[in-house]
Amino acid sequence: MDVLLNTMAEAHGQLASLHPLLKRVERTSHLADLVLDHLDSPAEQDLGRSSERGAGQRARSLAEDLRTTLGTLERDFAHRVDSIGREFREARSAAERLRLVPASAVFTLLERTARDTAQALGKRVVFEGRGGDVRLDVQMLGVAHGALLQAVRNAVAHGIEPQGDRLAAGKSPDGRVTVHVTRRGNRVVFVCQDDGRGVDLEEVRRLARRKGLLSTQAEAFGPQELLGLLLKGGISTSGTVTDVSGAGGR
Repeated sequence: MDVLLNTMAEAHGQLASLHPLLKRVERTSHLADLVLDHLDSPAEQDLGRSSERGAGQRARSLAEDLRTTLGTLERDFAHRVDSIGREFREARSAAERLRLVPASAVFTLLERTARDTAQALGKRVVFEGRGGDVRLDVQMLGVAHGALLQAVRNAVAHGIEPQGDRLAAGKSPDGRVTVHVTRRGNRVVFVCQDDGRGVDLEEVRRLARRKGLLSTQAEAFGPQELLGLLLKGGISTSGTVTDVSGAGGR
């Protein structure tokens, strides 16, 4: 697809090079108008009454033919350039739409990640994807892919409680992780939520301090900074570190 788009961009560039040629035709047509204006001037009219009248009439006739021919060429050329340019823009737009994929393309992998993480930690979880019909560039989805995987892992590992704790709190034994995808203007927003009790931020702070991940200045970290430490990896509040808990981004 990228090769197709690049080829079309090159072709569009070649089409753009025709515009200077069109300008040259326009200038030549203008020169023909000037020649006719000159032949119709009073001085040339007086010359036309002399012995060179025949030559002047022939020159005028040739100039009129030239102006007519150039005028027709100019209109046809301009029409064709505009038509081809419009078709190129439509084709490029269609090619770019082919690069768009539905957000749901990544939901299956996210669901499997949630299930595998829960199984490794002895939990049960239900994954739900919303906004799967939002279409986005395949490269954008590729960039978001890794962050979404880690967000789902963290939601299961650090957000969802063990079944016993959930039952004691009057909750369903199955935790729920939801990924919402929405479009806001030119931006696509991904939100990962879970119905767990949330991350124990003070436990994150304590573990980070013990592992030497917090500097003196970082002791005052707020919720966002502490959650960022989870995304960097090396910390797990789940009690058991596995290949999916505390692993960080990959």
